[in-house]
Amino acid sequence: MNGAKDGSGDEAAPRGPIDFKVGGFRLVRKVDSDASVKALLPTEGSEDASRLLVLPEKPPIASGPGEGPDPKVDWAIDLEWVEPRRFSAKHVRALRQELIPDEMEASLYKYPDESGGWIRLAGGREDAEYSRLCFSVKLVRPSKEHKVLTLDDLSGLLEAVKAIGARLGASSVSPRTSVEEGSTRAQTLFRTWDEADWHVSISLRAPEGSAFEGKAVWDVLMSLGLRWGDMDLFHWENPLRDHGDDHLFSVWTSTGCGYFLPEEIAAGRLQVDDLVFGYTVPISAAPLDVFDSMRKSIEYARRRLGGDIRDPGTGKPVDFDYERRAIEGAIETLKRGGFVPGEWSAMYLF
Repeated sequence: MNGAKDGSGDEAAPRGPIDFKVGGFRLVRKVDSDASVKALLPTEGSEDASRLLVLPEKPPIASGPGEGPDPKVDWAIDLEWVEPRRFSAKHVRALRQELIPDEMEASLYKYPDESGGWIRLAGGREDAEYSRLCFSVKLVRPSKEHKVLTLDDLSGLLEAVKAIGARLGASSVSPRTSVEEGSTRAQTLFRTWDEADWHVSISLRAPEGSAFEGKAVWDVLMSLGLRWGDMDLFHWENPLRDHGDDHLFSVWTSTGCGYFLPEEIAAGRLQVDDLVFGYTVPISAAPLDVFDSMRKSIEYARRRLGGDIRDPGTGKPVDFDYERRAIEGAIETLKRGGFVPGEWSAMYLF
């Protein structure tokens, strides 16, 4: 990308909007997108209903990513040398390719980094010396045809890493937990994922034979204090940056492409059949608090827009008490599996 010189010999960042297309999608910087929206539509609602969104308190847990493998989700093998061993950048890249099978989600870590802890070893461009390395593999990959590592899988991985360690002169190659413990944990993780992967979604449907006008939808959701943004949807943004998903809940529509284009709304060309409010329980910062606020938001939208509150899958009226009990059940399942909703390990698994 070309830019003007700023006098220091470096190219200055371009000052105009960045707007280009990739694969049929229009891409713009967020600052340019926000400016465009401000020129088209109000940035505040006609009412202030933000009191309905009660922010959850930050849970008293350390939620950020820890150093090295995640002990709740990963199975790890440490390799150690009595004296630091020198690795070339090319050797590290080859070692990563050898250690990390395509069908598994695995990582290689080095110790120590500049802060004295474990850090992921990404190929690197320079030669370096290491006295400790750690190979880790995610025990469950739900998105990969429900792949669950078995006792045989882990035994095979251990033997392969031992062979590599022997070839490299490692003084010690040892798993942090046994293959038996690893395979048992893998089964627990899969059951946890299978039973707790609860997605809450509730639809406000327009009256039969009609649709919600885009400008009315924009005003209602802005009045609630939601913000239009990521993926052209509306979101209740999560202020707890180190706990839970970026959004507490989001709003989309089943009409057309599913999102809200400000240009279409401003031109009066967007009408939608429904608004769908939703979030995912395991990665939520506070699933029950969010549900209570989301329910109030849906009821507010119904008062303003009309329509019926329905299950988007079945089309039946929503039983809010049942939905809340289901969320409580998912939270209990997470706890049995050793997780807290919204913590880093839960985000990693789900």
